[in-house]
Amino acid sequence: RASVYDTLRPQDGAWGRRFELLVCEGDLRRRRVLDIGCGTGALAAALAERESARVWGVDPSAEMLAVARARRVRGLGLKTGNAEALPFKDGWFERAVMCLVVHLVDRPRSFVETLRVLAPGGRLAIATFAEGHFDSWWAASFFPSLPAVDRARFPTCGELECELDEAGFQGIRSSTYTDREAITREAALAKLHS
Repeated sequence: RASVYDTLRPQDGAWGRRFELLVCEGDLRRRRVLDIGCGTGALAAALAERESARVWGVDPSAEMLAVARARRVRGLGLKTGNAEALPFKDGWFERAVMCLVVHLVDRPRSFVETLRVLAPGGRLAIATFAEGHFDSWWAASFFPSLPAVDRARFPTCGELECELDEAGFQGIRSSTYTDREAITREAALAKLHS
């Protein structure tokens, strides 16, 4: 899946708007940032290139990291590892980010680990899908059971806030961002085919 991942999740207008929101809300510019579940490194590379951040990306997939390494971005380091046992020393990062990955990890363990690698006053920025997204997503009309499947996989905002609080995070806040982009029939079919 690594070879087609960036095609399935392109760095389009919606991606750019989510990126800007993460940078602003997470205060990521010119920070030491850990991108947890970095995948192909698109977010990590953009943070290093556009925001002058010193970034480490961590992901359990060697294939995803191979794509990330091919980007050859200055200021970006990559390590194999998982969110539940981060391969970094205590208090090393000023910021951490989890973009569209929080539903794939053991959140209680991951949040404790993230807090461990953050310096005092550090911040974790999470981007995930809001509860109302699943019913309005373009694929839901073609696959009527998909919204229920996704609602079971993705945590609600309330669940995330409770889990972060239990892990020891303070000053937890959330914001909802909605971005609707039209998708052509051809683009939808291409995504489904991949």
